[in-house]
Amino acid sequence: MQPNLQYVNFMTLTLLSLLGFGMTYPDNNQVTTNAKLRYGSGEKAQALPKNNQLSEIARLNEEGIRESRQGQSKQGLQRLQKALAISRELGERSWEAVTFNNIGRIYQSQRKYPEALQSYQQALLINRELGDLVRLGKTYSNIGYLFDIQNQPELAIFFYKHYLINREKARLNPSALSALQPDAYSITVSQTYRILGERLLKQERVAEAQRTIDLLKVEELEEYFQTVPGNKLTAKGINIAATEKPIKQKLDQTLNNAVVLGKELTTLRKISPKERSLQQKQRIEQLVLNPHFSQA
Repeated sequence: MQPNLQYVNFMTLTLLSLLGFGMTYPDNNQVTTNAKLRYGSGEKAQALPKNNQLSEIARLNEEGIRESRQGQSKQGLQRLQKALAISRELGERSWEAVTFNNIGRIYQSQRKYPEALQSYQQALLINRELGDLVRLGKTYSNIGYLFDIQNQPELAIFFYKHYLINREKARLNPSALSALQPDAYSITVSQTYRILGERLLKQERVAEAQRTIDLLKVEELEEYFQTVPGNKLTAKGINIAATEKPIKQKLDQTLNNAVVLGKELTTLRKISPKERSLQQKQRIEQLVLNPHFSQA
């Protein structure tokens, strides 16, 4: 099915927001607007041994999600904001991505869909930077589900397919699938495959739907036996349709550009504030406040 103009325009806006929000990790981002919380957590991070700090991040994420499920979204977000601040202070990029994913899920449960998308985009960029196929796929699934519940089937399919592609690549390394996953999916692995197949069938994209269903069968065997590795055939995932390729190319280009600048910002932030040169401080400010600055 040829994407309509509204779909293409919506996807373009999404890509622009990826570039604007994702690469900079802005200190004025809505998930870190409480300055006292942000800097207070940073001071705490410096005072505790690193193992204790990591345990604190894990605890805050677990409690934040639990409180959200109990209807205490405000308290849950506060805990996740604190976890995010500590993660950034320590330079723990993996935990930063986990926390952004969890923040997105809370916003999603509140039907604050633009805020949820921004949080998922942050997680997407970090996981892309880290090359974590499992968590990258998880975030693609969450974004797909976010569009699905907003009745945007073309966008949902596009991101579900990216989930499937990353999941099948990751299955070549079974240990990656068994690693601790502190950020949960909005829907399960099998549900993602099944929903993708259903959405494709509704659009009469039978070949793609059949491929998805075939891979679902393999995935179900893996869930049951936990000893079914991927192979060259399954690792191919699912093809990106011709009508989706221009959008994928633009998405990949945007993500790659954002990752480069995100890595630069991460490197600069690892330098102690007391040891940063004036030029380094100005560069951080440029990256944080103005994502479209000149590279000259």
